[in-house]
Amino acid sequence: MGPRNVKYVGRISVQRYQTLQLGLLSFQLRIEGDPLPQAWTRVQRYSSWMCAVTVEWWLGLDRDTIERMRLNTPAGGWFPALQNIRWQVGGHNIPYTDLFLTPSLENIRIVVSCLHKKSEAHTRLQDSVALAMSALPASRLRLLIIAPLNRKVHTSFPWEDFTDSLSSVVLRCGPLLKTFASQIPLSGGAVNHLISLPGLRTLQFCGPPPQPSDLHLPLDFPPLTTCFFAEDSTIGWLSMFQLFEDRARTTQDSSPLARMKESLTQVSIGDDGLYINTGLTSPLLMFQKLTILKMDIYCLEEECLFYLKDDDIKTLAMALPQMKTLTLGHPCRKNTCRTSAFCLLSLSVYCIELEQLEVHLNASGFARWYEETAWEPEAELPRCALKTLVVHEMPLFLDVDAVEEVSDGLANIFPSLGDIQWKAGGGGGGWEEVRKNFVD
Repeated sequence: MGPRNVKYVGRISVQRYQTLQLGLLSFQLRIEGDPLPQAWTRVQRYSSWMCAVTVEWWLGLDRDTIERMRLNTPAGGWFPALQNIRWQVGGHNIPYTDLFLTPSLENIRIVVSCLHKKSEAHTRLQDSVALAMSALPASRLRLLIIAPLNRKVHTSFPWEDFTDSLSSVVLRCGPLLKTFASQIPLSGGAVNHLISLPGLRTLQFCGPPPQPSDLHLPLDFPPLTTCFFAEDSTIGWLSMFQLFEDRARTTQDSSPLARMKESLTQVSIGDDGLYINTGLTSPLLMFQKLTILKMDIYCLEEECLFYLKDDDIKTLAMALPQMKTLTLGHPCRKNTCRTSAFCLLSLSVYCIELEQLEVHLNASGFARWYEETAWEPEAELPRCALKTLVVHEMPLFLDVDAVEEVSDGLANIFPSLGDIQWKAGGGGGGWEEVRKNFVD
């Protein structure tokens, strides 16, 4: 039974932790009439249990309800135990989001769902979002993630307009911060502060790096385990990393990346239109503890962006022997790249822990290449236990005899191969026939 004059008409997802079990409490309030003090006390008791809240974009409280809640705010706020919030930004929830921004927050996930439109209303909305973002509590933050709801929002939203707001929050973050990811570029000062935080382990780079002269020296990157490079950040940051290494090698000083080289296990790159060549891969070879390398890069309609050769991939495989998941872009239909089955053999023998692979191959002459790999020196070495080969849109046209030859060649290079995957409507063809020899 709910408190007097309070009705439950919608929901806010709420989690409260009990001894060994997770309890779930969901409610939304609409205040009617003049609630008695007991009613407010009952509401406060419910809200004091909240450890996690999801604020949906469509969820709204009328202005009168908001003002009455503010007037009856208890001394410790409505949500004194709140640690986690997921806020899907929208015009309907902006007016009351500050009710949830308590100093106790440790994990904040913001999902931007509004598209950018050139109108006075959207300008006001963006100003409100920027103001709310500036007010985010930061002293106890362990995780701060700001991401678009979908690709359409990602490409249309004016992320750079929020640089000052987010940078002010980052500058207030303390040593507890462990994860930071955002599509919003940061100021040079905010970047400096981020990479000085000793507890930081996951970082998404967005936008170009500061000039080396603007970085605080002596520079010492924290022992990051996961790095994400968003659009327009990849080449700048990787070039800076290479510069640091080259300088350290020349001066025989300690590298600013010394700890990061020992700790980094995962790198993801999402940068549309980026060429996949040695300029991109060479700086990554210093991170020899990598187990996951994902390049979420699609070729252009008019051009294949993959320019690595067999020897380049062999160099990468030898430098990154602990690799388990490797995505070197998404293979396209062009069939113009210069990689062959020889690069698959290199990956299998030098990345002995590899389990999933996606790499461009020129499928012309596949059967002949697989036969020739048997004469390579590496052919006598142990193979990896690859389970999944992703070919995306890579074309493969084979006659019946060639299907068996390609299947046998693949099985020789990847003895544990269990599946071949491709994009719906692309790839397929000969791959579908080859796959039948690997899937029960």
